[in-house]
Formats: sequence, C-alpha cells, structure tokens
Amino acid sequence: GNSVIRTSRYSMLDNYEVVIENSHFYDLDVNRFFDVLAGFKGTMADRITITDSTFSEVSGAVLKLDAERDDLGIFSADYVTIKGSSFTNIKGPVAALYRGGTDESTFGPHFQMIDSQVSNVGNGSKNKSGASVLLHGVQVTEIRGNEWDRSAPIVINHTVGEPRTRIIKNQFDEKGYLQVIELNSQDKNTAVIDGNQVLIRD
Repeated sequence: GNSVIRTSRYSMLDNYEVVIENSHFYDLDVNRFFDVLAGFKGTMADRITITDSTFSEVSGAVLKLDAERDDLGIFSADYVTIKGSSFTNIKGPVAALYRGGTDESTFGPHFQMIDSQVSNVGNGSKNKSGASVLLHGVQVTEIRGNEWDRSAPIVINHTVGEPRTRIIKNQFDEKGYLQVIELNSQDKNTAVIDGNQVLIRD
C-alpha cells in the first residue's frame, strides 16, 4: 500500500485511533509516494496523535488524509494532533487533511501542531498541494511554537462556517510562509496570525 500504516481500502464500519509516541521513521523513499499513514475513502479516525517522534527521508506525506474528494462534508480524521516532533526531508506535506463541500452539519476536523520542527518539507516535484501542511475545510486549527526551515508554506483553505484558525508564535525563514484563503466567502478571513517571526537567511 506504499505506506507504513494504512486503513482498509474499503469502507470501515468502525472508527479507529492511531497514537505514535517516541518513534522514528526514516528512509521511506523506495517508491515515489511512500506515506507514513494513509487513510482511504470511507474510513474515519476519531483521533491521530504524534508525540516526540522524528520523520526523515520520506517520499510522500507523513499523514495523508485527503481521500474524501467528493466534497460532501465528509473527512478522514476528526482530531489530528502533532506535538514535539521533527520532520526533515519530507517531499510531501507533514499533513494533508481535507474536508470538502459546504455542508455545515458536522463540526470538524480539528488540527493541532505544537512545538515541532519542519525542515525541507513539501518541496517534492510531485507534491501537487505545494504545501508543507495542507488544511482544506478544517474547522479548528492551532499551529503554535513551531519552526519552519527551507520548507513549502502552510496552506489553509477556509470553506464553510466560521472556522477558528490560530497561527501563533512560530518561526519561519520565508516571507510567503502562510496562505489562508476564503474559498466561498468574500469576507476577510478570521484567522488569528500573531507573534510569528520571519528570519530571512542570507
């Protein structure tokens, strides 16, 4: 399945949970798109948590959770949390989390990334998202206290409702480190972007 962990390729009746702690994933570059965790269409994680772990030399994504492309308000993971971890030389994004459509009957997904390091992530030529983190239609986002180095930007697409997005106290080395786009509204986006540092390298 070109991944270390993956769901069934078919719809699952039960939700699942994955916890990764104090683990190291490296040299996952045998094929062009080798992911750490991949969720297939019709499957749902209640929670995915990564804590104090390292990931390096990965040809795909760390968390590939973007299979629900029918834009019906369905998504692959409800709560995704990353804390105190490092990501180096990842050709795809750290996380690609997708909830499409304009249905407001559910409130999710939730994404949190705290105190982690991102170095040379998302720059692979096959990474169609062009992002180190891609959040499409995520309703609650907190990205806090992380460091980005030589990586693709964070891309956040607001699609429905009144999403709560907080990007605070991170360190970046590029001016274009963040893109927050309102896809279905002409209003100014409501993202809270505060206390971030941009340190341009020579």
